[in-house]
Amino acid sequence: MIRNYFKIAWRSLWKNKMTSFISLSGLVLGITCFMIMATYIFNELRFDRFNEKVDRIVYVNYNYQSPSDAEPTHTANTPTAVVPVAKRSFSEVENAARVYNYENREIQVENKNFTEKNMVLADKALLDIFSFNFIAGDPQKALDNPNMLVITQTTALKYFGKGKALNQNILINGEIWKVTGIIEDHPPYSTLNFDLVGSYSSISRSKTEVWNSANDSSFLLLKSVDQLEAVQQKFNAYIKEQFPTDFEAGYKFWFDLVPLTKLHLSSTASGNLVTYLYILGVIALLLLIIACINFTNLMTAKSSERLREIGVRKVFGAERKNLIFQFLAESAIVSFLAMCIGLGFAYLLVPAFNSVTGLTISITSWNLSYFLITCTVLFVFITLLAGIWPALVLSGFKPVAALKNTSNTIGGTSLLRKGLLVFQFMISIAFIIATLIATKQLEFIRKTDTGLDRSNIVVLNTNTMKTEQIGSFKAALLNKPNLINVTATSYSPVDIKGGYSIKVDEKMDANGMSITAAPVDKDFLTTLDIRLIAGQNFTDTDEKRVKLPDDQRQYAFMLNKKAIEAIGFSPEEAIGKGVNLNGRQGRIKGVLENFNFASLHERITPVVLFTEYEWFGKMLIKTSGNTSEALAAIDQTWKEFYPNRSFDYQFLDSEYNALYQTEQRTATILNILSTITILVACLGLFGLVTFTAAQRKKEIGIRKVLGASTAYLTALLSYDFIKLVALAIVIAIPLAWYTTDLWLQDFAYKINTPYVSYIIAAAAAFVIAGVTVSFQAIKAAIANPVKSLRTE
Repeated sequence: MIRNYFKIAWRSLWKNKMTSFISLSGLVLGITCFMIMATYIFNELRFDRFNEKVDRIVYVNYNYQSPSDAEPTHTANTPTAVVPVAKRSFSEVENAARVYNYENREIQVENKNFTEKNMVLADKALLDIFSFNFIAGDPQKALDNPNMLVITQTTALKYFGKGKALNQNILINGEIWKVTGIIEDHPPYSTLNFDLVGSYSSISRSKTEVWNSANDSSFLLLKSVDQLEAVQQKFNAYIKEQFPTDFEAGYKFWFDLVPLTKLHLSSTASGNLVTYLYILGVIALLLLIIACINFTNLMTAKSSERLREIGVRKVFGAERKNLIFQFLAESAIVSFLAMCIGLGFAYLLVPAFNSVTGLTISITSWNLSYFLITCTVLFVFITLLAGIWPALVLSGFKPVAALKNTSNTIGGTSLLRKGLLVFQFMISIAFIIATLIATKQLEFIRKTDTGLDRSNIVVLNTNTMKTEQIGSFKAALLNKPNLINVTATSYSPVDIKGGYSIKVDEKMDANGMSITAAPVDKDFLTTLDIRLIAGQNFTDTDEKRVKLPDDQRQYAFMLNKKAIEAIGFSPEEAIGKGVNLNGRQGRIKGVLENFNFASLHERITPVVLFTEYEWFGKMLIKTSGNTSEALAAIDQTWKEFYPNRSFDYQFLDSEYNALYQTEQRTATILNILSTITILVACLGLFGLVTFTAAQRKKEIGIRKVLGASTAYLTALLSYDFIKLVALAIVIAIPLAWYTTDLWLQDFAYKINTPYVSYIIAAAAAFVIAGVTVSFQAIKAAIANPVKSLRTE
């Protein structure tokens, strides 16, 4: 019996090749996109879950707010005191570890030189908290002492080839470090993704517990997964006890504990990635539903051609359940074929998807059990969604009515088809609007004046350059053509990480305000074109004063307008005021116009720039715009100073764009899915118009014989469908406005509602639908009426 069902179903599908092809094509596109999106979402959701203790690991976020701040400042960096205090004071904490970014280090292995961008320092407890698969070395002792180093398998191969790496010595910034462990490479879905991890005890910051400087990432291992809230409350109560005068004065700082399972998806870690995953998941599901709607629409539309078949089968004793199974079998065949083809396309297209979006996902990364379950559920879902309604409708006809093939037999399905068509185009139009608005917001981000000029600036990593070399290196660069300005700084100006505490005369006698700060040299403002609204720029004299002995040293400070307002001065009043920045004594020399040193998701916060001489991690070079010649000149100068080190550079505007990687990726995916959604919707519309034209061919023939023009007949066939598209536009616009408005609220600085996008989307929908309908309508209108009336 079942074999008979599938045989009849196959013959029916083969007979109606056009309907079957359109249905199959739509389902293949829907399944392909759904599986690629499912793979992407699955990859993001499983971050860090390979760690054995993942349920008990939490990440510490730091928050602070001064009395003058309307909103608190949140940061993922924490003070050095967090981890030792947590281990010492809270019984619920089993272990804890700090991780300190130690990027861009110069590595020397025998006669080979490398620049390592991905190195961190960590407490030895890190190897206990996280799951690292050791290939060589003892995880219990690998980071026990200073200058111990654990490297990944790939790094070991890069440094030592196939030779033995364990217990070998390497030079890092001129210091000897010993390789005490080799671990397997991290999975791509890991928060910790370093190439080298050294012992935290190697640096001086490990020996002091400070609260007024936040530069670590802190992880706690709880004894029980249920103790997170208790530890958080105890920690914040401890802070209030330790700093009562600060809290009495209105200064607040507190900690949030984030489970590691939620860290990757949190807004702190990845720009509210979870919101984008929900958006893309819903879009992929809606695309799949639209493809199923095409199948439903076309099956019910073709029902009139199968009425006699249904009537005959019922007269010969077929029960309704037999007919339902038959039509579900047809749906199952199409679904199975679409699943096979769609999975094949997904596998083949993932590399192209990765190249467009910058991802590294793979269909093969699925857990086999999850993959089989997903495919099975997807197959059943598509079969039922696409086939259940046609099965119920077609199997419910009365035998007499079916054999007579009366028009009212299938009249009830007309409203369904129209409703489904409206739904398809409503979703498609909403996608078009969302894509246009996302594109405009990203364009706004690129073009918004953030208070500094990022164009034509090359960023060099110079953290290994000795202080006394900075001046001569800058001078050598400025002697080259196409190089306009050069400045040294500790951090990239689009990613200033330094957490400090500042006290200013008359306003903060006893209590400091948490602030972001960066050491810079005297040419920083000039190179980045940061506007000075009061006071004077840094000079050579300011740089010389910070090189004096400790008892004579004097720092110069530049505060942005936001910081001055938070302290309580006007820009003019602030000039000359005394400043204490984490023990650095000096005076305010200038007040800067506000500039963004973070993404536009965040509002501008207080920042201070100060003269320094001890260490600069970055050098920014302003070029005249002739990129190739400028890079050649920089490369030549670099080799003069460091002939054995690789020339490694970035562009500042590229670093800025990287802040919006999640948004750019989502916009790219949204563009692709919107295009495919429109294509699938048009496939369904084309199929329905083709069928409608076939049903009305005798009517068209009579009208043409009676003198109707081709234009009139085209309009007659197109009117009903264009009317439905207009209804879809009316419904889609408020839906798109609501959802895009929610998305834009995630940005502190955003575009105004772009009403023109709604007009463009509506016009595009009309044009696309009109072309789709008109193509088939014109074909029917110009057909020879003799052929259609021959049987009358």
